[in-house]
Amino acid sequence: MPKGDYAGKSVSTIAYRSNSTPVFTSSDNGKSVTSVYPNPTNQNIIVSFGIDKVNAIEIYNANGQSVFSKQLNKTAHTSESFDISRFQRGVYFVKVYSDKGAILKKIIKN
Repeated sequence: MPKGDYAGKSVSTIAYRSNSTPVFTSSDNGKSVTSVYPNPTNQNIIVSFGIDKVNAIEIYNANGQSVFSKQLNKTAHTSESFDISRFQRGVYFVKVYSDKGAILKKIIKN
C-alpha cells in the first residue's frame, strides 16, 4: 500500500499464505483485523479475531438469511473454528460483531 494519510478511511487487504490459500482480512484504520480462512472451504472455517472484544458471529446465505449465529466473548488475538459442513454449496457472508461495530466477510462453501 502506498504511503499516505489514511485517517478516517477503511482499508481492506487480501493476503495469501505460502500454499496459496487466501486469507481474507479487514482493517479499520489499522486498529482491527479479522481473518477468515481457508476460503473456499468444504468443512470448517477459522475466524481469527483482531478486534478488542468480539460479541457475536453470524453467517448469512446469499439470500441474506441467517444460517448460523453464536454469542461470543472473545478478546483480541484469538481464533475460533466453525463447522459449516452441513451448509449447501454456495456463497456465504460471515459477520463479526464487536464493541466497535461489525465486519463482514465473504466465504465460499464447496
